[in-house]
Amino acid sequence: MNYELIYDIAQDSQAPKLAFLFGAALAVATGLWVLYLRIRALPLHAGVKFLGALTGIIFLLGGGYDAEQRYLAGNKSARQVEGPITGYWTRLETRSGEQETYEWEGFIVGGVPFVYARNVEQNAFHNAGENSVVLADGMQARIRYVPLVRDGRPDNQILVFELARP
Repeated sequence: MNYELIYDIAQDSQAPKLAFLFGAALAVATGLWVLYLRIRALPLHAGVKFLGALTGIIFLLGGGYDAEQRYLAGNKSARQVEGPITGYWTRLETRSGEQETYEWEGFIVGGVPFVYARNVEQNAFHNAGENSVVLADGMQARIRYVPLVRDGRPDNQILVFELARP
């Protein structure tokens, strides 16, 4: 059976790149603000210092996402499952007084459950952006994943996702 690669964490995860890009944008904004204050001989006030600290935190998060991506991609406990998608479902969930909406999607392949939030950027397959595909029961899939348990529930992280093509 021929499989088409849909997602590979080693190549496709956008989380580290987005954090670094956001951090770079904040660094430029902070630098311009500091330059403006220096030209006018004004002191650096709390807003500039806060923005500088926020920039540092964003860069640290980007580094953390990058380290997590490399760790997951090379994880020795990764397993592989292959078979038809069964029990496919989606659900919208609203939190924080209807300010945040999460689009959940889940399915089972070879007895292994997979659940993820589609609209949250993360270092694992979440079926959004460039890698988005329409899933349905009966589709043949091959998945490499890391078995995790969070809050007593399986939270298997998809590292490589492939779909069979006729």
